[in-house]
Amino acid sequence: MPANLFAGFFISFFLVSLGTNKLCSQNRVFETYQKDGLLKEKFEGFIRNGDTIKHGSYKYFSGNVLRQEGLMSNSKAQGTWKVYSQDAKLIQQINFENGERHGNYVMFFPQGGICQQGSYNSGALNGLFYTYYENGNTESITEYLNGTPHGTLKLFFENGLLFKDCTLNHGIEHGPFKQYFDNGQINYLGTKQQGSFADSLKVYYKNGKLQRT
Repeated sequence: MPANLFAGFFISFFLVSLGTNKLCSQNRVFETYQKDGLLKEKFEGFIRNGDTIKHGSYKYFSGNVLRQEGLMSNSKAQGTWKVYSQDAKLIQQINFENGERHGNYVMFFPQGGICQQGSYNSGALNGLFYTYYENGNTESITEYLNGTPHGTLKLFFENGLLFKDCTLNHGIEHGPFKQYFDNGQINYLGTKQQGSFADSLKVYYKNGKLQRT
């Protein structure tokens, strides 16, 4: 997932104001430009003690194409932000609060359909995080706690059948463990303790017959 999605996007550039009074603290529209003269940013804001404060609508451009848009509050991302591909397709939708990811997050495939979705709390993933195959079937379900995989983990084959079902303890497999073949038959059955099998592991053939214990 794009953890550094906005890294480098909010770099200060020479600001060209569309207003006339540079000492005015009222909101107005600012623009910044690339070295080649193409528009880079367009945002609402004001001047405070000589600093440009982004406050209101914000848009970021690359190659004259809109790539990001959202709201800024005192130069911090706020509310729902949208991220677009170079061919103007929506690829991410992220919610912010005071500059941190907070709330729903969705990523889309370039041709449409959800690729990932989950929820952030104060900048960290929390709760169930889903990934999907391009055919729409679920690829994985991972439970997060303060940004760390902790709890349920389920992985699926592209045909929709379950591949792995286990529990994570701060990112490490711990507890009942099941792994399946792509025909739905059980492959491995056991219990893990901090990543290693803690009891007799049962291994099965694809036809369902027991291979070893």
